[in-house]
Amino acid sequence: MPNPYLEKNKVISGGIILRRMLGQPGRFLLTVGLVLLPLLMALAGGADILQSGLYVSSHQGARDSREAVFFVSCLMQKGRCGSEQKLRFWPIEKLEVGPLVADLTQPDPILPGGLFGLAFLAFAALISPRYDRRSQSNNGLVPPGEADHEHNWLIGGLVRREWKADPGYFRLVRNSSSTPYILTTEMLRTNLLLVAPPGSGKTTSVIRPFIEFARKRGNCSVLVFDAKSRDFDPALFDYNFDLSDFDHSFKLVLYGGRTPAQAGEQLGEALIPNLNEDKSYFSDVAKNSMAALVEAHYTVTGAYPELLKLLVYLKSPDKLQDLIEEISEKVKNLSEAERLIANVQSVIDLGQMKGDLLGNLRLALQPLTNPEISRFLIAEAREGETAFSVWELLNRPGLVRLALPVAENPRVAAIIGRLFLTQFNFAVLSARVNQSIFKAAVVDEAHNFVSTSIGKGMAQARSNNAGYILSFQTLFQIEEKTLRDTIFAASGTKIVL
Repeated sequence: MPNPYLEKNKVISGGIILRRMLGQPGRFLLTVGLVLLPLLMALAGGADILQSGLYVSSHQGARDSREAVFFVSCLMQKGRCGSEQKLRFWPIEKLEVGPLVADLTQPDPILPGGLFGLAFLAFAALISPRYDRRSQSNNGLVPPGEADHEHNWLIGGLVRREWKADPGYFRLVRNSSSTPYILTTEMLRTNLLLVAPPGSGKTTSVIRPFIEFARKRGNCSVLVFDAKSRDFDPALFDYNFDLSDFDHSFKLVLYGGRTPAQAGEQLGEALIPNLNEDKSYFSDVAKNSMAALVEAHYTVTGAYPELLKLLVYLKSPDKLQDLIEEISEKVKNLSEAERLIANVQSVIDLGQMKGDLLGNLRLALQPLTNPEISRFLIAEAREGETAFSVWELLNRPGLVRLALPVAENPRVAAIIGRLFLTQFNFAVLSARVNQSIFKAAVVDEAHNFVSTSIGKGMAQARSNNAGYILSFQTLFQIEEKTLRDTIFAASGTKIVL
């Protein structure tokens, strides 16, 4: 997809042309060999053609049969060439290419014209940023230092403006030099916050150029959240998760983390995010309950539970009692068995308490068990399936599109998005993640997917070569003030449109 920030700059100065043609040893040799020499030979041939043409026209069409003398010989004889001789500017008299022999003493416009065309095309290529890999990342300006590095991202220019008191407006200073504003991966590791109202161009002006930047840079693992499911071309990405296109979507492995308890806690946070103080208790209950159930089930079966199995546990105390009995039979370590049984018993007690503290957890799980949705979410990858956990995606280079249409599936899309982002948070905080790969989460309409764990991720992910790009229409879409302040403070770069 075309990137407006990588297009050729309309204003090209003489200094820029000279830097592109002569600024590097390789460019200098190309300029001499493909521009200057062909141009001089074309001019020499043109001079021969012009001289013969003038002679023929002045002698009423008579053929110019005068002896041809190379102009250098005349110069060495101090100009002792007579009118009965004609000057020849070609450096050679005969050109032999295999069986073909051309007499260059007889002017022919084809060869000079071809040489001039070669010189022109080479000149256009050398000065054009379209063919200049060094210039592609800085809009063709090639300023010294960081700006001309291929791993940097030009997001625009800084242009001076003046306040005109009468009638009262800002005037751009058109003749001022535009200084490129550059973002590097080092800066992106300190996170980027984008705030822009609808229709202001945050997708076309920032997110799509970043995708192109990541593609050109290489060695990046990027999760791009497509909240409308139509903002980004799937062909731009190496992996696609698309709730509206199962046949061309990979499946998400639900469980991340080093242990079953961590995996269950991440799932609980995605189901019931802690977005304000009123929900903090319910969020903690959800995380503890899911951690207890996932760990207990994994201990007795050796496999992670599917979502439907978790829903059955939460709805049926009898199934939880059966789970406790299996723990007693299969876990030989007495203290470990007692701990697991106590955790499962606490889930039973929460379900029997007044107020149904597990009701929100069951309500969040239920839509995910719908067959149309559950086929995208699996506990473990089976042989032959295209399925990945976020951990696997972050440990290999690639661009990942997450098409999560919030308008069509407001609850399901938000939960799955939070699950992706929660797993990203925990992965980039781990010292075991591949630190040689730059990792980024590009979250459009981020208010649908953020939870409290993102604050810790934004604050510490830099040390593991990762960063966040979060897009909001207004910061007040984040209702919880503490989370809003954390996101604002942890963003080293802020863009407002």
